Amino acid sequence: MSYVYFIQSGYGKKPPIKIGVAENIDKRLLELQTGNPEELKVVASIKCANRMEAFNIESYLHRQLSKRKIRGEWFASCMRRIDKVMSKWYTNKKVDFKKYRDNDIDNELDMACLNEAINRI
Repeated sequence: MSYVYFIQSGYGKKPPIKIGVAENIDKRLLELQTGNPEELKVVASIKCANRMEAFNIESYLHRQLSKRKIRGEWFASCMRRIDKVMSKWYTNKKVDFKKYRDNDIDNELDMACLNEAINRI
């Protein structure tokens, strides 16, 4: 079993989100946290049948969000946008927020999306 994971770095207006693939998300989080001064937090995941499926979804998301790429696999995006991108092509796959959600993340994601919408006006 593999997962596409979404890890948020820090907090604020648009906290960067890393999109990657792992079999053990908690272990991957610990590996990434070691080299990052910001607090990292898993905000969502997508359960995949195998690594190939996970890498295909990850590649798709990276392409769709390429204009928001910061560096490597880090993107300036909100989870609502990522969920919307997923629903365009991978209708049979759902982004799992429930396992990771807490009020702080909900508020941060809502504020990031709201600010993004206001900036477009």
